[in-house]
Amino acid sequence: MGLPVTLAARIATAVSGDIQARLMDSQQPMKIAAAEALYSTAAPASSLVRVGSLNGSQELWTVRVPYLLSLIATLSPRGTVQGINNAKRAYVKKYGPGSYKPVIPVTYWSFRFMIGFGVLASVLAAAGCG
Repeated sequence: MGLPVTLAARIATAVSGDIQARLMDSQQPMKIAAAEALYSTAAPASSLVRVGSLNGSQELWTVRVPYLLSLIATLSPRGTVQGINNAKRAYVKKYGPGSYKPVIPVTYWSFRFMIGFGVLASVLAAAGCG
């Protein structure tokens, strides 16, 4: 009984998270940019996993899925996703000087762990149901 409930709850969570991603893009652009370590505005934006410096200067290894971030954030494969630098300039203009940038490595990796554990729970529940 627990496995079908887990699978159903995971699907509902994925749908809810998908809706929240678009809200986050429109209401908190710095948050989605930090979760993707996206420093410059991109259209289309791609993402998946990057290893190396998360300050935008050096990538040691990266796996990109073209258009993925644009689809997640805007539901359009060529949608524009605001970068950290652009969001910071907009916040300084609107709210005044300050540090509006979160701790990028923590935000980036916690987002990936959240998604990874969700996928793992879905796979385990689906395998257990089958």
